[in-house]
Amino acid sequence: MIVPKNEPLTLNCKAEGIPEPEITWYKDGIEVPTAPSSPKSHRVILPTGSLFFLRVIQSKKEHDGGTYWCEAKNKVGTSRSRNATLEVAGRHLQHCFGIFSEVIGLETKMRIGMRNMTV
Repeated sequence: MIVPKNEPLTLNCKAEGIPEPEITWYKDGIEVPTAPSSPKSHRVILPTGSLFFLRVIQSKKEHDGGTYWCEAKNKVGTSRSRNATLEVAGRHLQHCFGIFSEVIGLETKMRIGMRNMTV
């Protein structure tokens, strides 16, 4: 998916299980740093498990483009969502988007133990 630079974005991840699973987000195989544990981060994991970007970044130092997935884990097991590939639009494409605050869901059934998981 192509998203415009400097706009907010939410990647959804929903998981249910007993005990309640912990959600972790990955980008290109590396855990995504999020606030508050990474205070300078422009990303946060919402209570629902979704990954919220205050603004999508593309610069020489940092960029949000890449392949994302979430992982739901509890003591019964671990389950991973399908991949979502994020591409940050260049200036020539940004004008086509206008104002953009999008919620993008990763709709994948997950299982931890005997419980169905939706990511």
